Amino acid sequence: MSQIANKICSIEDAVATIRPGDVVHVAPYSTTPYSLCAGLKKRIRRGDLSGIRVDHPAAFFSWTDEGMVGAVELHDNYATPPNRAACHAGEMEYLPVGMWQSYEIPAGFHQNPDVFLVPVSSPDKRGFCSFGHGVWLSKAVARRAKRIIAEVRPDFIRTFGDNYIHVDEIDLFVEADPS
Repeated sequence: MSQIANKICSIEDAVATIRPGDVVHVAPYSTTPYSLCAGLKKRIRRGDLSGIRVDHPAAFFSWTDEGMVGAVELHDNYATPPNRAACHAGEMEYLPVGMWQSYEIPAGFHQNPDVFLVPVSSPDKRGFCSFGHGVWLSKAVARRAKRIIAEVRPDFIRTFGDNYIHVDEIDLFVEADPS
């Protein structure tokens, strides 16, 4: 972790870099960076932030419960249980995505997000972090995001293929909350 010592910060400090008007893309489905999401949600609920767009494919995190609607404009391609009621009520943007290539960001999601929240493995000896089992979409979003905030999960697997990102490409790192 010495390779990233100068980029590690608290979750609170990391999400404090997100500003009103930002488009925040969150890694999809089972690679949801829960610690970062919880930190961002806490900031929104305190009233410190509103007016952001969250693109979170197959969100395994609730962006639409009380105190969030109006502060967050959620775009999701799958009405997951945490956000399904909001989808049915028309309180989020539902994006029916049929097919796309892994090197693309699907239509309907912002093509150049301001911030990408993503979990990664600890860096290897060459400074590369793996996106773990999140082999779909994370690399494409990382290439196009203006800022990347990574949640380090030491237990993430390292897969083969183009599923890595170098520490120099990541702006901030936070340690995943083990709870």
